[in-house]
Amino acid sequence: MADSTKNAADELEHEQIDWEQGGTNSHQNTHNFTNLAIKGFQGLIKKCDHPTNQGQDPCMSFGGYFGTLAITETTTSAKERSLDDLQSNLLPDLQRHLSDLSDSLKPSGLLEEFGSKIKQVLEIQLNLERMIDQIEAHKIILACHEENIPIGPNRVDDRDCKRLKSFRLYHLKENFADLSSHIRFVFREAYRLLRELKLGPNLPYNPRAKFTGQYLVGRACESIDCTVDWIKGSELDLAQTYWESPLESIDHILSSFRAFVDPRTHYRTESDEHLRQNLYINQSFSSPKS
Repeated sequence: MADSTKNAADELEHEQIDWEQGGTNSHQNTHNFTNLAIKGFQGLIKKCDHPTNQGQDPCMSFGGYFGTLAITETTTSAKERSLDDLQSNLLPDLQRHLSDLSDSLKPSGLLEEFGSKIKQVLEIQLNLERMIDQIEAHKIILACHEENIPIGPNRVDDRDCKRLKSFRLYHLKENFADLSSHIRFVFREAYRLLRELKLGPNLPYNPRAKFTGQYLVGRACESIDCTVDWIKGSELDLAQTYWESPLESIDHILSSFRAFVDPRTHYRTESDEHLRQNLYINQSFSSPKS
């Protein structure tokens, strides 16, 4: 993938000269840029489908890391730096590049300035590819790679690990997987849009083409915010996100149990309550006035 990125960058730089000088091949350049952008999105989709994990140290796997508490200071420091870099730099930058991509593919601007917008898309693609590679590298350091799936999210013997507790890293892994899915959908939609615009001999071909990926970009940005929250959030705040749903289930179980023990006193259906309210209102209006 690195070779395809370099080739795309070299080709972009070579053809940009003729473009900026207003050469006679500007129309052909438009097609070339579009082809490069389409290929770029194909590569980004594959990158999301098959994240790189070459050269991964087996002891850095989720099972290997959480199989022992013998965590060296160097390992701990590296993981802390990865969390800081993800929170402060990589994830906010990824969010910004996705927003820029959405702006560049807006139909109104794309149809009016197709050539310049495609050049912006190519530059964003290169930034996104580098960003995704760096995030994948940090995921490997943190043992949050999709292929490193632990048996369970919790441990009772990692109290001294602070931000590196299994609870946080396990759910970070889940958030990263969710984020990759959202980003992949964005790239697929962008790929579809450019293919649709390129079907005819003249670009853009379909003036009615729509980029529904703006909604998908919004979902991806929300996923990024959620991932950042899992990095910087306190343990109490993170735990509380999972309390509400189980508590609702417990309330339902208790209500069912009370209804089973004493249905005359405790069992009240919604329809019965509604009937009682209507009966009370009718009785109030029908009562003789003193």
